Amino acid sequence: MHANRPDGHPGDSGPDLGTRLRRALTAALKAKDKDAVSALRSALSAIGNAEAADPGEPGPGRPAVTGSDYVAGAVPFAGAGTGPGAAEAERRHLTEADVAAIVRAEAAEREAAAGQYERAGHAGQAAGLRHGTQALLAALDAGGAEGSAEVTEPEFLRDTRSSYDAIAVSYAERFAGVEVAKPLDRAVLDAFAEYARGAGELPVADIGCGPGRVTAYLTGRGVTAFGIDLSPGMIEVARASHPGLRFEVGSMLALDLPDDSAGGVLAWYSTIHVPDEQLPRALAEFRRVLVPGGHLLLAFQAGDEPLHRTEAMGQAISLVFRRRRPERVAELLGQAGLPVRASVLRAPDDDGGFAEVTPQAFVLARKPS
Repeated sequence: MHANRPDGHPGDSGPDLGTRLRRALTAALKAKDKDAVSALRSALSAIGNAEAADPGEPGPGRPAVTGSDYVAGAVPFAGAGTGPGAAEAERRHLTEADVAAIVRAEAAEREAAAGQYERAGHAGQAAGLRHGTQALLAALDAGGAEGSAEVTEPEFLRDTRSSYDAIAVSYAERFAGVEVAKPLDRAVLDAFAEYARGAGELPVADIGCGPGRVTAYLTGRGVTAFGIDLSPGMIEVARASHPGLRFEVGSMLALDLPDDSAGGVLAWYSTIHVPDEQLPRALAEFRRVLVPGGHLLLAFQAGDEPLHRTEAMGQAISLVFRRRRPERVAELLGQAGLPVRASVLRAPDDDGGFAEVTPQAFVLARKPS
Protein backbone atom coordinates (compact mmCIF):
# COMPACT_ATOMS: atom_id res chain seq x y z
CA MET A 1 0.00 0.00 0.00
CA HIS A 2 1.24 3.51 -0.82
CA ALA A 3 2.40 5.14 2.43
CA ASN A 4 2.67 8.89 3.03
CA ARG A 5 4.88 10.61 5.58
CA PRO A 6 3.17 13.15 7.86
CA ASP A 7 4.27 16.02 5.60
CA GLY A 8 2.38 14.51 2.66
CA HIS A 9 5.43 13.28 0.75
CA PRO A 10 5.21 9.78 -0.60
CA GLY A 11 7.05 7.14 1.34
CA ASP A 12 9.36 4.53 -0.11
CA SER A 13 6.70 1.94 -0.98
CA GLY A 14 6.17 3.16 -4.55
CA PRO A 15 5.97 6.09 -6.98
CA ASP A 16 4.09 9.24 -6.04
CA LEU A 17 0.82 10.22 -7.70
CA GLY A 18 2.45 12.56 -10.22
CA THR A 19 4.73 9.77 -11.37
CA ARG A 20 1.80 7.36 -11.59
CA LEU A 21 -0.12 9.84 -13.72
CA ARG A 22 2.83 10.28 -16.10
CA ARG A 23 3.26 6.51 -16.40
CA ALA A 24 -0.46 6.15 -17.01
CA LEU A 25 -0.25 8.78 -19.75
CA THR A 26 2.60 6.92 -21.44
CA ALA A 27 0.56 3.71 -21.35
CA ALA A 28 -2.55 5.46 -22.68
CA LEU A 29 -0.59 7.01 -25.55
CA LYS A 30 0.81 3.60 -26.44
CA ALA A 31 -2.69 2.10 -26.34
CA LYS A 32 -4.08 5.01 -28.40
CA ASP A 33 -6.70 5.52 -25.67
CA LYS A 34 -7.66 9.09 -26.49
CA ASP A 35 -10.17 9.49 -23.66
CA ALA A 36 -7.64 8.45 -21.02
CA VAL A 37 -4.95 10.59 -22.68
CA SER A 38 -7.21 13.65 -22.54
CA ALA A 39 -8.04 13.17 -18.85
CA LEU A 40 -4.48 12.46 -17.77
CA ARG A 41 -3.04 15.40 -19.71
CA SER A 42 -5.66 17.71 -18.22
CA ALA A 43 -4.85 16.55 -14.69
CA LEU A 44 -1.10 16.91 -15.21
CA SER A 45 -1.65 20.39 -16.64
CA ALA A 46 -3.72 21.36 -13.59
CA ILE A 47 -0.96 20.10 -11.32
CA GLY A 48 1.60 22.12 -13.29
CA ASN A 49 -0.54 25.26 -12.97
CA ALA A 50 -0.84 24.77 -9.23
CA GLU A 51 2.91 24.29 -8.86
CA ALA A 52 3.51 27.50 -10.81
CA ALA A 53 1.32 29.50 -8.43
CA ASP A 54 3.13 31.41 -5.66
CA PRO A 55 0.57 32.26 -2.99
CA GLY A 56 3.19 33.82 -0.73
CA GLU A 57 2.72 34.27 2.99
CA PRO A 58 -0.80 33.99 4.41
CA GLY A 59 -2.22 37.29 5.55
CA PRO A 60 -5.13 39.70 5.05
CA GLY A 61 -6.80 38.84 1.77
CA ARG A 62 -4.32 36.01 1.20
CA PRO A 63 -5.37 32.90 3.13
CA ALA A 64 -3.31 29.77 3.40
CA VAL A 65 -3.91 27.35 0.52
CA THR A 66 -4.49 23.65 0.92
CA GLY A 67 -4.97 20.95 -1.67
CA SER A 68 -8.74 21.16 -1.25
CA ASP A 69 -8.68 24.80 -2.43
CA TYR A 70 -7.59 23.81 -5.92
CA VAL A 71 -9.99 23.32 -8.79
CA ALA A 72 -8.85 21.25 -11.75
CA GLY A 73 -7.08 23.36 -14.35
CA ALA A 74 -7.23 26.58 -12.26
CA VAL A 75 -4.54 28.70 -10.61
CA PRO A 76 -5.67 29.77 -7.10
CA PHE A 77 -4.67 33.45 -7.25
CA ALA A 78 -5.08 35.78 -10.18
CA GLY A 79 -1.68 36.79 -11.43
CA ALA A 80 0.18 34.30 -9.26
CA GLY A 81 3.21 32.89 -10.96
CA THR A 82 2.78 35.21 -13.97
CA GLY A 83 4.43 38.33 -15.27
CA PRO A 84 8.10 39.30 -15.67
CA GLY A 85 10.44 36.96 -13.94
CA ALA A 86 7.76 34.34 -13.29
CA ALA A 87 9.82 31.69 -15.06
CA GLU A 88 12.58 32.17 -12.52
CA ALA A 89 10.24 32.12 -9.51
CA GLU A 90 10.48 29.22 -7.16
CA ARG A 91 7.77 26.69 -7.90
CA ARG A 92 5.31 25.93 -5.15
CA HIS A 93 5.75 22.54 -3.49
CA LEU A 94 2.61 20.41 -3.55
CA THR A 95 2.14 17.65 -1.04
CA GLU A 96 0.72 14.30 -2.09
CA ALA A 97 -2.59 15.41 -0.58
CA ASP A 98 -2.53 18.58 -2.72
CA VAL A 99 -1.98 16.54 -5.89
CA ALA A 100 -4.69 14.06 -4.96
CA ALA A 101 -7.15 16.91 -4.38
CA ILE A 102 -6.41 18.32 -7.83
CA VAL A 103 -6.92 14.93 -9.47
CA ARG A 104 -10.17 14.36 -7.60
CA ALA A 105 -11.41 17.80 -8.68
CA GLU A 106 -10.54 16.96 -12.29
CA ALA A 107 -12.43 13.66 -11.99
CA ALA A 108 -15.44 15.42 -10.45
CA GLU A 109 -15.53 17.99 -13.26
CA ARG A 110 -15.45 15.24 -15.87
CA GLU A 111 -18.21 13.32 -14.13
CA ALA A 112 -20.35 16.47 -14.01
CA ALA A 113 -19.76 17.08 -17.73
CA ALA A 114 -20.60 13.44 -18.48
CA GLY A 115 -23.91 13.87 -16.68
CA GLN A 116 -24.71 16.94 -18.79
CA TYR A 117 -23.92 15.07 -22.01
CA GLU A 118 -26.02 12.13 -20.87
CA ARG A 119 -29.03 14.32 -20.11
CA ALA A 120 -28.64 15.89 -23.56
CA GLY A 121 -28.78 12.45 -25.17
CA HIS A 122 -25.08 12.22 -26.07
CA ALA A 123 -24.29 8.84 -24.52
CA GLY A 124 -21.07 8.33 -26.48
CA GLN A 125 -19.47 11.54 -25.24
CA ALA A 126 -20.60 10.75 -21.69
CA ALA A 127 -19.02 7.30 -21.87
CA GLY A 128 -15.73 8.77 -23.12
CA LEU A 129 -15.57 11.27 -20.28
CA ARG A 130 -16.31 8.59 -17.72
CA HIS A 131 -13.62 6.35 -19.17
CA GLY A 132 -11.13 9.20 -18.72
CA THR A 133 -12.35 9.62 -15.15
CA GLN A 134 -11.64 5.95 -14.51
CA ALA A 135 -8.05 6.46 -15.69
CA LEU A 136 -7.63 9.23 -13.09
CA LEU A 137 -9.20 7.17 -10.32
CA ALA A 138 -7.02 4.20 -11.24
CA ALA A 139 -3.92 6.34 -10.74
CA LEU A 140 -5.29 7.56 -7.40
CA ASP A 141 -6.00 4.03 -6.24
CA ALA A 142 -2.87 2.41 -7.67
CA GLY A 143 -1.27 2.05 -4.23
CA GLY A 144 2.27 2.67 -5.39
CA ALA A 145 3.42 -0.74 -6.61
CA GLU A 146 6.05 -0.41 -9.31
CA GLY A 147 4.35 -0.21 -12.70
CA SER A 148 0.87 0.03 -11.19
CA ALA A 149 0.28 3.48 -12.65
CA GLU A 150 -0.62 2.14 -16.07
CA VAL A 151 -4.19 2.74 -17.18
CA THR A 152 -6.22 -0.19 -15.95
CA GLU A 153 -7.58 -2.00 -18.98
CA PRO A 154 -11.23 -3.00 -18.57
CA GLU A 155 -11.41 -6.58 -17.34
CA PHE A 156 -13.73 -7.63 -20.14
CA LEU A 157 -11.08 -6.70 -22.72
CA ARG A 158 -8.47 -8.86 -21.02
CA ASP A 159 -10.90 -11.75 -20.67
CA THR A 160 -12.13 -11.49 -24.24
CA ARG A 161 -8.64 -11.29 -25.67
CA SER A 162 -7.22 -14.18 -23.68
CA SER A 163 -10.29 -16.36 -24.25
CA TYR A 164 -10.26 -16.01 -28.02
CA ASP A 165 -6.49 -16.38 -28.13
CA ALA A 166 -6.93 -19.73 -26.37
CA ILE A 167 -9.53 -21.05 -28.81
CA ALA A 168 -8.65 -19.23 -32.05
CA VAL A 169 -7.50 -22.24 -34.08
CA SER A 170 -10.17 -24.62 -32.74
CA TYR A 171 -12.90 -22.01 -33.25
CA ALA A 172 -11.89 -21.42 -36.87
CA GLU A 173 -11.98 -25.16 -37.56
CA ARG A 174 -15.16 -26.06 -35.68
CA PHE A 175 -17.28 -23.13 -36.83
CA ALA A 176 -16.09 -22.88 -40.43
CA GLY A 177 -18.78 -21.05 -42.38
CA VAL A 178 -21.07 -20.32 -39.43
CA GLU A 179 -20.97 -16.57 -40.06
CA VAL A 180 -22.74 -16.87 -43.43
CA ALA A 181 -24.54 -20.19 -43.01
CA LYS A 182 -28.08 -18.76 -42.79
CA PRO A 183 -29.87 -17.39 -45.89
CA LEU A 184 -31.34 -14.36 -44.13
CA ASP A 185 -27.95 -13.49 -42.63
CA ARG A 186 -26.40 -13.54 -46.09
CA ALA A 187 -29.21 -11.35 -47.41
CA VAL A 188 -28.53 -8.76 -44.68
CA LEU A 189 -24.81 -8.80 -45.46
CA ASP A 190 -25.50 -8.48 -49.19
CA ALA A 191 -27.69 -5.43 -48.58
CA PHE A 192 -24.96 -3.89 -46.41
CA ALA A 193 -22.37 -4.60 -49.13
CA GLU A 194 -24.52 -2.76 -51.65
CA TYR A 195 -24.74 0.26 -49.38
CA ALA A 196 -20.96 0.11 -48.82
CA ARG A 197 -20.22 0.03 -52.54
CA GLY A 198 -22.27 3.20 -52.86
CA ALA A 199 -19.92 4.97 -50.43
CA GLY A 200 -17.16 5.14 -53.03
CA GLU A 201 -13.65 3.81 -52.63
CA LEU A 202 -13.41 4.02 -48.87
CA PRO A 203 -13.01 0.58 -47.24
CA VAL A 204 -15.33 -1.19 -44.84
CA ALA A 205 -13.97 -1.87 -41.36
CA ASP A 206 -15.01 -5.30 -40.06
CA ILE A 207 -14.67 -4.71 -36.31
CA GLY A 208 -14.27 -7.91 -34.31
CA CYS A 209 -13.51 -9.85 -37.47
CA GLY A 210 -12.44 -13.10 -35.77
CA PRO A 211 -10.95 -15.51 -38.34
CA GLY A 212 -11.80 -13.10 -41.16
CA ARG A 213 -14.51 -15.01 -42.96
CA VAL A 214 -17.04 -12.15 -43.12
CA THR A 215 -14.27 -9.80 -44.26
CA ALA A 216 -13.60 -12.24 -47.09
CA TYR A 217 -17.34 -12.58 -47.81
CA LEU A 218 -17.68 -8.81 -48.24
CA THR A 219 -14.59 -8.76 -50.45
CA GLY A 220 -16.27 -11.38 -52.64
CA ARG A 221 -19.24 -9.01 -52.96
CA GLY A 222 -17.08 -6.29 -54.47
CA VAL A 223 -16.34 -4.41 -51.24
CA THR A 224 -12.88 -3.32 -50.17
CA ALA A 225 -12.81 -4.56 -46.60
CA PHE A 226 -10.31 -5.06 -43.80
CA GLY A 227 -10.59 -6.66 -40.38
CA ILE A 228 -9.76 -5.58 -36.83
CA ASP A 229 -9.90 -7.90 -33.83
CA LEU A 230 -8.90 -7.68 -30.17
CA SER A 231 -7.36 -11.16 -30.24
CA PRO A 232 -3.88 -11.52 -31.78
CA GLY A 233 -4.61 -15.24 -32.07
CA MET A 234 -7.66 -14.60 -34.21
CA ILE A 235 -5.75 -12.13 -36.36
CA GLU A 236 -3.03 -14.72 -36.92
CA VAL A 237 -5.66 -17.21 -38.13
CA ALA A 238 -7.29 -14.56 -40.35
CA ARG A 239 -4.01 -13.61 -42.00
CA ALA A 240 -3.11 -17.25 -42.64
CA SER A 241 -6.57 -18.02 -44.06
CA HIS A 242 -6.88 -14.88 -46.20
CA PRO A 243 -3.34 -13.74 -47.07
CA GLY A 244 -4.52 -11.18 -49.59
CA LEU A 245 -6.57 -9.20 -47.08
CA ARG A 246 -5.60 -6.73 -44.38
CA PHE A 247 -6.07 -7.63 -40.71
CA GLU A 248 -4.97 -5.70 -37.64
CA VAL A 249 -5.10 -6.10 -33.87
CA GLY A 250 -7.18 -3.40 -32.21
CA SER A 251 -10.00 -2.51 -29.82
CA MET A 252 -13.39 -1.15 -30.83
CA LEU A 253 -13.17 1.19 -27.82
CA ALA A 254 -10.13 2.97 -29.30
CA LEU A 255 -9.92 2.38 -33.04
CA ASP A 256 -6.60 3.33 -34.63
CA LEU A 257 -8.38 4.86 -37.62
CA PRO A 258 -8.74 8.48 -38.78
CA ASP A 259 -12.05 10.27 -38.55
CA ASP A 260 -14.39 9.74 -41.53
CA SER A 261 -12.10 7.07 -43.00
CA ALA A 262 -14.46 4.08 -43.36
CA GLY A 263 -17.11 3.72 -46.03
CA GLY A 264 -18.92 1.30 -43.73
CA VAL A 265 -18.51 -0.36 -40.35
CA LEU A 266 -19.54 -3.92 -39.59
CA ALA A 267 -19.77 -5.37 -36.07
CA TRP A 268 -20.93 -8.93 -36.76
CA TYR A 269 -21.59 -10.42 -33.32
CA SER A 270 -18.61 -8.51 -31.91
CA THR A 271 -20.39 -6.09 -29.54
CA ILE A 272 -21.87 -9.04 -27.64
CA HIS A 273 -18.98 -9.08 -25.15
CA VAL A 274 -19.06 -5.32 -24.49
CA PRO A 275 -20.67 -4.36 -21.14
CA ASP A 276 -23.71 -2.10 -21.32
CA GLU A 277 -21.84 0.84 -19.79
CA GLN A 278 -19.12 0.62 -22.45
CA LEU A 279 -21.37 0.12 -25.49
CA PRO A 280 -22.03 3.86 -26.04
CA ARG A 281 -18.27 4.38 -26.22
CA ALA A 282 -17.94 1.71 -28.93
CA LEU A 283 -20.83 3.23 -30.89
CA ALA A 284 -19.21 6.66 -30.65
CA GLU A 285 -16.02 5.20 -32.14
CA PHE A 286 -18.00 3.62 -34.97
CA ARG A 287 -19.58 6.98 -35.75
CA ARG A 288 -16.25 8.78 -35.58
CA VAL A 289 -14.57 6.61 -38.20
CA LEU A 290 -17.60 6.40 -40.52
CA VAL A 291 -17.71 8.73 -43.49
CA PRO A 292 -20.81 10.95 -43.50
CA GLY A 293 -23.51 8.93 -45.23
CA GLY A 294 -21.78 5.65 -44.33
CA HIS A 295 -23.64 2.69 -42.85
CA LEU A 296 -23.11 0.62 -39.71
CA LEU A 297 -24.41 -2.94 -39.43
CA LEU A 298 -24.67 -4.67 -36.04
CA ALA A 299 -25.50 -8.35 -35.51
CA PHE A 300 -26.19 -9.76 -32.06
CA GLN A 301 -28.27 -12.24 -30.11
CA ALA A 302 -31.58 -10.77 -28.99
CA GLY A 303 -32.76 -11.14 -25.42
CA ASP A 304 -32.24 -9.98 -21.87
CA GLU A 305 -30.17 -12.44 -19.86
CA PRO A 306 -26.38 -12.64 -20.33
CA LEU A 307 -24.59 -15.96 -20.59
CA HIS A 308 -21.21 -16.51 -18.93
CA ARG A 309 -19.08 -19.34 -20.32
CA THR A 310 -15.98 -20.61 -18.56
CA GLU A 311 -15.02 -23.47 -20.91
CA ALA A 312 -14.96 -23.98 -24.66
CA MET A 313 -13.26 -26.55 -26.85
CA GLY A 314 -11.30 -27.93 -23.94
CA GLN A 315 -9.94 -24.52 -22.91
CA ALA A 316 -10.63 -22.42 -19.83
CA ILE A 317 -12.18 -19.13 -20.90
CA SER A 318 -14.17 -16.26 -19.42
CA LEU A 319 -16.65 -14.82 -21.90
CA VAL A 320 -19.91 -13.04 -21.18
CA PHE A 321 -22.40 -13.10 -24.06
CA ARG A 322 -24.69 -10.09 -23.66
CA ARG A 323 -28.06 -10.41 -25.34
CA ARG A 324 -29.86 -7.16 -26.08
CA ARG A 325 -33.23 -5.97 -27.26
CA PRO A 326 -33.10 -4.44 -30.78
CA GLU A 327 -35.18 -1.48 -29.63
CA ARG A 328 -32.66 -0.68 -26.88
CA VAL A 329 -29.78 -0.91 -29.33
CA ALA A 330 -31.68 1.37 -31.71
CA GLU A 331 -32.12 3.88 -28.88
CA LEU A 332 -28.38 3.88 -28.13
CA LEU A 333 -27.56 4.26 -31.81
CA GLY A 334 -29.82 7.29 -32.01
CA GLN A 335 -28.11 8.83 -28.99
CA ALA A 336 -24.75 8.22 -30.67
CA GLY A 337 -25.86 10.12 -33.78
CA LEU A 338 -26.48 7.00 -35.87
CA PRO A 339 -30.18 6.89 -36.75
CA VAL A 340 -31.51 3.42 -37.54
CA ARG A 341 -32.54 2.64 -41.12
CA ALA A 342 -33.65 -0.97 -40.67
CA SER A 343 -34.00 -3.62 -37.97
CA VAL A 344 -34.45 -7.37 -38.56
CA LEU A 345 -35.28 -9.93 -35.91
CA ARG A 346 -35.40 -13.60 -36.86
CA ALA A 347 -36.32 -16.66 -34.86
CA PRO A 348 -33.66 -19.16 -33.79
CA ASP A 349 -32.75 -21.56 -36.59
CA ASP A 350 -32.50 -25.07 -35.18
CA ASP A 351 -31.82 -26.73 -38.54
CA GLY A 352 -28.45 -27.69 -40.00
CA GLY A 353 -25.08 -27.86 -38.30
CA PHE A 354 -25.28 -24.57 -36.43
CA ALA A 355 -28.44 -24.79 -34.33
CA GLU A 356 -29.45 -21.70 -32.37
CA VAL A 357 -31.37 -21.22 -29.13
CA THR A 358 -31.83 -17.42 -29.17
CA PRO A 359 -33.37 -14.99 -31.67
CA GLN A 360 -30.89 -13.14 -33.86
CA ALA A 361 -31.01 -9.37 -34.46
CA PHE A 362 -29.56 -7.18 -37.22
CA VAL A 363 -29.68 -3.40 -37.03
CA LEU A 364 -28.59 -1.09 -39.85
CA ALA A 365 -27.80 2.55 -39.01
CA ARG A 366 -26.41 5.47 -40.98
CA LYS A 367 -24.23 8.45 -40.14
CA PRO A 368 -25.99 11.57 -41.44
CA SER A 369 -24.40 13.29 -44.43
